[in-house]
Amino acid sequence: MESKVRAGLFIGIVALLAIALSVSLYMERRGEADSLTLRVGVDDGITGIMMADVALAAERTGLAIDVNLFADCCGNAAQWAINSGELDVGFFCPGIADVLVSLNNDLEIYGPAVMNSEVMAFGAGIEAPATVAVPFQRYFLNDLVYGNFPSVTEIIQAAPDSLPFALMSGRAEGAVLDTAQALLAPDFVFMPLSGEDYISYCLVVRKGLTDSPQFKQFLETYNLIADEYNDPEFISRRFGISDNLREMVNVRFVYLQTGK
Repeated sequence: MESKVRAGLFIGIVALLAIALSVSLYMERRGEADSLTLRVGVDDGITGIMMADVALAAERTGLAIDVNLFADCCGNAAQWAINSGELDVGFFCPGIADVLVSLNNDLEIYGPAVMNSEVMAFGAGIEAPATVAVPFQRYFLNDLVYGNFPSVTEIIQAAPDSLPFALMSGRAEGAVLDTAQALLAPDFVFMPLSGEDYISYCLVVRKGLTDSPQFKQFLETYNLIADEYNDPEFISRRFGISDNLREMVNVRFVYLQTGK
């Protein structure tokens, strides 16, 4: 009887060790997989299109970029995703980026990433708009509109994807559109939003991630694609736009510093 008990205990211990080893190997493989993946949040505008090209290029280096597209990167869903740890990196407008890092000690602003990503679009026959629609919570755009378009007396906050409709329906005489929206609606009349550079998006990163191999590889790949997107001729070929509209599109992708 005693020998049977001992045999049972031995079998139980071996089984527990096998389970522990399996769990350990699973966690190790999971950690290796995670180390090759970077979760990035971005809106579905020109920055989102660019990130799709970054993800495709990164695959060739062994880095998997999980691109999470948001209709509005400064909306509540995008903010929740970065705050909850669902994202490693996110592109946010300067105002929201400041709010995020002030409320969450696990986040930091790595630096400005995209400049001049918006253009002013006018409705048919409008030369000096009085009412202009801008994306929700992009309060820095309000200052640019009032500062550069003296005719404006009212700003309407609207969801980014509804801005072209606000313009076409006559609800607004002007609208601040993402570059990608402008490229899809060439019949509008466009003007640069500002004669000076301004920050459209900052890169918000989880602290401790900046020294990781996947983030360093992300920076290298991002900068390679940014070099292409900063070439006006590439933009013309990539999106099939006219020379006139290309002159209105002044978006610039900042080369992200490596080894900070």
